[in-house]
Amino acid sequence: MSSTYQAGPAEIVYDNATKRYPSQPAPALNRLSLTVSAGEICALVGPSGGGKTTALTLINRMTELSGGDIRIGGRGIRETDPIALRRGIGYVIQHTGLFPHMSVAANIKLVPRILKWSTRAARKRALELLELVGLSPAEQFADRYPTQLSGGQQQRVGIARALAVDPPVMLMDEPFGALDPITRGNVQQEFLRLHARIGKTTLFVTHDLDEAILMGDRIAILHEGGTLAQYDTPETILRNPANEFVARFLGSERSLKRLALTTLAQLSPSPPSGPVPDWPAAPPATSLREALAIILAEGCDGLLVGERTNPTGLLSLDALRQASTTEAARSR
Repeated sequence: MSSTYQAGPAEIVYDNATKRYPSQPAPALNRLSLTVSAGEICALVGPSGGGKTTALTLINRMTELSGGDIRIGGRGIRETDPIALRRGIGYVIQHTGLFPHMSVAANIKLVPRILKWSTRAARKRALELLELVGLSPAEQFADRYPTQLSGGQQQRVGIARALAVDPPVMLMDEPFGALDPITRGNVQQEFLRLHARIGKTTLFVTHDLDEAILMGDRIAILHEGGTLAQYDTPETILRNPANEFVARFLGSERSLKRLALTTLAQLSPSPPSGPVPDWPAAPPATSLREALAIILAEGCDGLLVGERTNPTGLLSLDALRQASTTEAARSR
């Protein structure tokens, strides 16, 4: 058996992947077939009993297939020794799974050291990854222990550890679910910026549909019994639910959720001319949904796009209302 996968993002293919447990009358996952393109984030969502975590853990053989196949970069997972397979796949869980008796650097170096990296190379990699995930200067964090870090910092260390040996695939099981809303939002955005740099193929399990819409290039909605209800981009799913189950799962706020897919930059804000209004400022990447929330909270008539002292554009409340009405109509 081959023991490793090549580094770099790799396509993941579920080919009629099925999992049956002996004590259960129905499959936990039933003939799942979908392709996650190299470098994409696929969010797995659905009700309890839909097989989300099963679909995830089949990839690293923490759960074994009952039928069908899963291929990473064209190679079936059963062609690789399970231990070697897991060492070559990044895995991030909700409560980080960091070893409390080991320093931050030692946690990150764990798999490189198992793979016989030199002490110097492993330390260098740990410091590089700490910088990459925003824990800088790295030397100040490397020798701390997990209990000396905040929850958001611990989650960043968990992500760094998952990237330690430059895996082709990352698996993330409710990675931000234990964080408070403010920290969660910050870490989500940091991960998206990180992903834009490293481009790892990522499977992301979440119970939060808004998180799936934000994080996923594509979303797989699983039905009870582990069947695939719809697999597409967030925009397509929100605009055209495949069936009544998907429409009910998306909920009555489907039109509002779609506002999260449009940014202020996409609305072509008017360039400033004359005195700049005393409006709050928001980055160009701010979603239309977030922008409306800011205006409602501030009780103002519009937003400045960019820096408050040097905005790149202006968007009035009327312009935002018109854009939101247009987007909502397209979702019906």
